[in-house]
Amino acid sequence: CVIIISKNYDRISLDGNLLRVSAGCLLSKASKFSFENSLTGMEEVSGIPGSLGGAVAMNAGAYGVEMKDIIKSVRLVSKTGEILEVSNEDMDFSYRHSKVFDDDLVVSEAIFELKKDDKEKIYEKYEDFTNRRVTKQPLDKKSAGSTFKRPVGSYASKLIDECGLKGYRKGDCQVSEKHCGFLINNGNASYEEMINFIEEVASIVFEKTGFKLEREVKVIGEK
Repeated sequence: CVIIISKNYDRISLDGNLLRVSAGCLLSKASKFSFENSLTGMEEVSGIPGSLGGAVAMNAGAYGVEMKDIIKSVRLVSKTGEILEVSNEDMDFSYRHSKVFDDDLVVSEAIFELKKDDKEKIYEKYEDFTNRRVTKQPLDKKSAGSTFKRPVGSYASKLIDECGLKGYRKGDCQVSEKHCGFLINNGNASYEEMINFIEEVASIVFEKTGFKLEREVKVIGEK
């Protein structure tokens, strides 16, 4: 059972420099709300696709900033309905990981602790990061974002490129020519075809380099 909460659970409120955001809110929407209120801290993560809840659970990050760097606390719900107020320190944030996965919890909302700054400077910074994304990532193509986690000692995109897989295609599944870390769907590739393609790319990289690529993309259900 999949419950989509984005359309009716996307509230944002502000108390000084504390931004309270419901889990269904798009991270981009929350970021722009903070900019409009002259708050800095979310410029780097503003272009990460998806909801606040997913970003918190994964400790999503970009350009050196992760959720753990700007979150004050998180409200979580257990499978038994217990509501938990958890501090940043107790969220067990690490690379693309948090307490959410360890304890099978659901993110309800988060409070971001941001800083006041000049609105014009904030938007200049935001536009710079937006431009970097547009020029370096295949945002015009269907994808689930960055496909693999960063392996210790290297980068997934670098390894895939070194294996000669840039632009590698099977049907409508393809390694992006713009950024090898993105595996894109050129039109009608099925779920199963994309999963098999991801596994094939990881297998080739392991065979040629010895690095084992782990998916950053979460797979819900069974293949």
